Amino acid sequence: MTAGNSSGTAGADLYAISAGAQTEWKLTLKDDSRKFDYDGTPTAIYSGPGDEIGIPYLNAQTEGNEFISVLLCDSEGKNALYYGSVKADSASGTAVFRLPDDLPLQPTDGYLLRVFNEQKNEDKKTDYASQCHSVKLNHTLRSVYMRLNFRNEST
Repeated sequence: MTAGNSSGTAGADLYAISAGAQTEWKLTLKDDSRKFDYDGTPTAIYSGPGDEIGIPYLNAQTEGNEFISVLLCDSEGKNALYYGSVKADSASGTAVFRLPDDLPLQPTDGYLLRVFNEQKNEDKKTDYASQCHSVKLNHTLRSVYMRLNFRNEST
């Protein structure tokens, strides 16, 4: 995996979330003291699977084990399909993620991308995350546009 950073030079891969039986789970709690925000201005469009998208952000926690993370979900946000994260090197910037090569184009409903600032801790230790911000991914004539879904949604 390559890591994206505030300059947006490289994209982090999104990995499929297994639908199989899990034997261990990692707990992630919402931390209301985090003021992470998606800045609402799309920095990229993509035309298909394998392309990179830029996620502009503000107010990220950056100390130690802090990351900008995304969940790529179905259009309603009910099923998480892919997950990825990049190191939060700066409080504001653009995190770059590479869409999976096998991602099917959804001509009508698109996808929902949930963006958040996450503190990843060791195995068997609780992780903490900001509120999720939802970005709708749609495509029109092989172009996908990101637009902020202004509903406040939590993890």
